[in-house]
Amino acid sequence: MSRVKELLLKIVDRSSLLRSLFTYYKCSQNSNFLKEIDRRSKLSIFDYKALGKELSEYPCFYIPDCNYYGLYHNLLAYAGLRKEDLNLNQKHYFYIEHGLVLGSYVNSYNIGKAKLVTTLSPVRQSHIDNTIKGVQSHAIGPYIHYCKSLLSAAEITAKKSEFGKVLLVIPSHSIGSVTAEFDEDSFIAAIRKKRVGFDTVIVCLYWKDIDNGADKIYLDEGFKISTAGHRDDLNFLPRLKSLFLLASEVYTNNTGTHVAYSLNVGLPIGIYYQKVSYKVLQYFRIHSELLEDEKNISSSDLAREAIREALIHDDRAVLNQYFGLDQVKSPEEMRKLLLSNR
Repeated sequence: MSRVKELLLKIVDRSSLLRSLFTYYKCSQNSNFLKEIDRRSKLSIFDYKALGKELSEYPCFYIPDCNYYGLYHNLLAYAGLRKEDLNLNQKHYFYIEHGLVLGSYVNSYNIGKAKLVTTLSPVRQSHIDNTIKGVQSHAIGPYIHYCKSLLSAAEITAKKSEFGKVLLVIPSHSIGSVTAEFDEDSFIAAIRKKRVGFDTVIVCLYWKDIDNGADKIYLDEGFKISTAGHRDDLNFLPRLKSLFLLASEVYTNNTGTHVAYSLNVGLPIGIYYQKVSYKVLQYFRIHSELLEDEKNISSSDLAREAIREALIHDDRAVLNQYFGLDQVKSPEEMRKLLLSNR
């Protein structure tokens, strides 16, 4: 059955019309999606269990990564565009590398379906260009730059008055069928030291880890728990931006996309360096490539060390190379870029 499905998807891949029909059919199976997104937008950012609940797939765009975290949705809004303004190429032949990727690994399967690719940084753009030929690639910097806060300025001000000085903690998170594992007691001890001088600690958990019961250790410490929401929530990034705007500093135990986001919004970020391992619960080829490829592992380690040194010394040249902080586009530039995919 899986081989038949794979064959059918390959047939769909070859036609812009079939890509459009495929996404239309999938979205039609979940007609209440937008109502649910609107309902969740009105929930408290601390109603993390409700916000992290599963959402049915609603792929407006054919290549999956464009639908994650509301990325393409927010890029379009920033550029003053609606999905109705796009032709089939602009809708279904666009790939957005949806987070910080350290190392040489390139998702050739999905990028190979695209005609236009965006990523965070010049380093990633170089890896993509060296792996995939015939695809336009552009570094556009941290994606959080392109979205508005879900909470209004007045709501942010009120919550800052309520919470005082906030330390926002972002732990390593699981992805798909890969679970992040680390010494939780050690991380909690590090947070206790770090929280001195702060009035409130807010822990932002990934939806998959809420599912896995990761909230308990933080609740036991008296920390507040929040989340950006489910991966398919169009307000994922706007909700996350609200959390950043509430904070005075960010603390984490992993070098992830949130480091770029912290720097983009002007927040200092501290990293507690500890070993984080990833347990594969279900085999997927992409997970094997990421976690077992020696060249990728080696280049990832070199990148982490370069970023660590750059953060210590505030070396903006290096941070720009890995996070694209100097690559952000104006609304006019983003509009031109997105409409160039013909």
